Amino acid sequence: MPESLVLMRHAKSSWRDASLGDRDRPLNGRGRRTAPRVARALVERGWQPDRVACSPATRALQTWQYMESELSDPPPVGVHPALYPGGLAAVQEVLHELSGSGGTLLIIAHNPGMEYVLHTLTRESMEMKTADAALLVRAGDHASPGSVLPGGWRLDSFLRARELG
Repeated sequence: MPESLVLMRHAKSSWRDASLGDRDRPLNGRGRRTAPRVARALVERGWQPDRVACSPATRALQTWQYMESELSDPPPVGVHPALYPGGLAAVQEVLHELSGSGGTLLIIAHNPGMEYVLHTLTRESMEMKTADAALLVRAGDHASPGSVLPGGWRLDSFLRARELG
């Protein structure tokens, strides 16, 4: 079980090509600019991920690709089909799968799932706009490995992508 967890909503996607399905939408210009800023902010705060779990949606994968370029030692990324569209069960599956790992896990997925997961884990209600990231730490031993229990995590800080320079 990771000791710290970053829940991130993918960066801003493009709606320009109406022929693309939801899963295939790429990032727009703002998304391509914002993702690296979030990566830099994570590093500056000491939250560089040791592992990444990503939705298979194009916009989520591209979010990671643009973030990865800002990291001196990018961690391995795992694509987890359950993270599209995501939600509590998907995050629980990822945490169970990675139960032997420590460090910081970054999960890049979608709303409304990320907001719901954040609320369930921490009892904090935060609106997660594109590329926003919630930085969580384990709140004690009562969160058993592989479980996602309310109160098992504490919100350490919240990155609002639009506020990053």
